[in-house]
Amino acid sequence: MNWSITGITTRNTPNAGTIVVVSFLVSDGISSIANDVRVDEIDPNNFIPLSEITEQQVIEWVKAALGNARVGELESLVEQKTNAPAQDVATILPWNN
Repeated sequence: MNWSITGITTRNTPNAGTIVVVSFLVSDGISSIANDVRVDEIDPNNFIPLSEITEQQVIEWVKAALGNARVGELESLVEQKTNAPAQDVATILPWNN
């Protein structure tokens, strides 16, 4: 399962560039789910300047904020979307146009 960060919202307290909300995408290469999570409970004593943060660090914060159960639910939902049976689509008969 692939996790990626699609956006962040910051504030200037307690430090400039403090990340408070992260938008993310969970994907298996076929299906995906996008969502947001608050991550403003990050320890301010271990502040990392915004210019030094990596995507992997933010993904770890997202997963920590979500908790293991919610991470598993999101990954399961992506798998379910990918493995869902194809839906039949009603087709308009060409001679009824």
